[in-house]
Amino acid sequence: MAAIAHNKTQHGMRHRIKNRHGLSKKTYQSSDEEPMEGTGQASGSSPAIWLIFMVSLLMAYKKFTPGMKVMSPFTTLCVLIVAVYYVDNGMPGVNNYNSIQP
Repeated sequence: MAAIAHNKTQHGMRHRIKNRHGLSKKTYQSSDEEPMEGTGQASGSSPAIWLIFMVSLLMAYKKFTPGMKVMSPFTTLCVLIVAVYYVDNGMPGVNNYNSIQP
C-alpha cells in the first residue's frame, strides 16, 4: 500500500532539476506514455525505498545462491555473506566527471 501511494504521488509531481548552476526553469512530469522511474532528485524517501528494495533482492538471492560463510577463528560466530553493496552518494551536484578538480 505504501508503494502504491508513493508511486501515485511521484507520478503526479512536477519536477525541476537543481544543480550547481541553479534551479531549472523547465519542468517535467511522468506520464502514462513516458513513465518516470525512481524517487526523484533529493527525495527524502530514497534511503527507505533503497533499503526495502535491497532486502527484497537479498531474500531472493538467498533462494538461488548459498552465499559465503565466514567462521570466526576465535568464537563460534558464523556470518553468512550473500552480497556486498556499495552506494556512493558523496558528490551531489557533479554533472560531469571531467569537471572534478583533483
